[in-house]
Amino acid sequence: MKQESSFLARLSTLPALAAVLLAMPLQSCLEPMSVNCASGLLCPAGERCSADQQSCIKTECGDGILQAQFGEVCDDGNISDKDGCSADCKSTETCGNNIIDPGEKCDDGNNDSSDGCSANCRSTEVCGNNIIDAHLGEVCDDNNKDSGDGCSADCKSDETCGNGFLDSSLGEVCDDGNTTNGDGCSADCHSGEKCGNSILDPGEQCDDGNNSDNDNCLTNCLFNTCGDGHQDQQTPILEECDDKGVSERCNFNCTLTKCGDGIVNTSAGEACDDKNDSNCGTCKKDCKNWQEFKSATGIIIIKNPSSVKHDQSITIHDGSKEFVFKFYDKLELPKGDEWIDIWNLDSPDEIANKIKDTINKSAFGSADDRIRVQAVSANWNIVRLENKLAGVDGNKDIKTTSNDGLELIGMSDGTGIYCPAGTGCKSDQDCEPWLQCSKSEGQCQLR
Repeated sequence: MKQESSFLARLSTLPALAAVLLAMPLQSCLEPMSVNCASGLLCPAGERCSADQQSCIKTECGDGILQAQFGEVCDDGNISDKDGCSADCKSTETCGNNIIDPGEKCDDGNNDSSDGCSANCRSTEVCGNNIIDAHLGEVCDDNNKDSGDGCSADCKSDETCGNGFLDSSLGEVCDDGNTTNGDGCSADCHSGEKCGNSILDPGEQCDDGNNSDNDNCLTNCLFNTCGDGHQDQQTPILEECDDKGVSERCNFNCTLTKCGDGIVNTSAGEACDDKNDSNCGTCKKDCKNWQEFKSATGIIIIKNPSSVKHDQSITIHDGSKEFVFKFYDKLELPKGDEWIDIWNLDSPDEIANKIKDTINKSAFGSADDRIRVQAVSANWNIVRLENKLAGVDGNKDIKTTSNDGLELIGMSDGTGIYCPAGTGCKSDQDCEPWLQCSKSEGQCQLR
């Protein structure tokens, strides 16, 4: 009984299965089929071949028939762009049709330039679009609006000096369309070539950019020099005056006139100037007169030889120190340079010569403390003395322990005063004999 029921159940499913198998071929015949184009192109079901057989189309565009009711303005039998009819057949792909076609940046429905869309529809006519719109005055366009990169922010300049455009962002102050100096704009376009612009232009000695004539650079861009009538008060010059030449108050080197400055200013009434304001040296204190240097002189007269006694002395001052000479009237003369040997002498001529010889032995000896006074002559009873150094320092009286037999005159008539160390001078003649005038410092110094 169980096996019979199972068999009957199987038989009951056969009609349904048969119905399914019969329906399958019928369904396959009712679905659309793919299309083979003459070019060999296979278009999927639901599409058809274009008129040129090179593409599959889903709409009327591409069938080669212009159908305005579908919005077509052209139909060239394909759905390709850039062939005179757009892929959707809505554009003839011409600039000015108010449709932005491939390759166009804009299309405003006309072929006019300077209205925001160029005549060829390739530019939106704005600086920075990487297109040079020459009709708008652009000479460059580097796809940005930055200056200083070889193309100005307005695209009107390639930012080179000499292009006729003022590129102030690059430091240009002028641009006259060339790179020549001396025509009002420098070759680097950084100067208008005018005095006072703080730029040293051709023909200018200086340019400090101010309106002062009391500094190192004048307002005519020439150096301020002594004698130009402008007092330079800027370091390192610092002129004390400038009267456009020598005047009563101003020296030739633009220093104020002053006695002792080493400059003889005749406009100020100076006759000399030995670079000091003292009475020493070759010029007097007021710089009005030269100072003569003259040696002091003196005379020793032997009036009565018999009255000149043993141990009697003569004292001579040479301006530095005193020297004492003693008469000796004995047979043996003591050692020393100061003894005047009058042993067995009774004529004034002989005594005069002894005095001369003794003084000169001391004056021309080798000792460091030798006297600076010499006996220049001995004629009969007169010995004439002269200080070897000029100056008033030699004006010292000759002294004796006894006037018996002798008459003493001077020393006197010495003129001029030598300058000591550290004093200003113009020549060695201004300084004490053991000093020299330093050329570098202008002072009396040790030799």
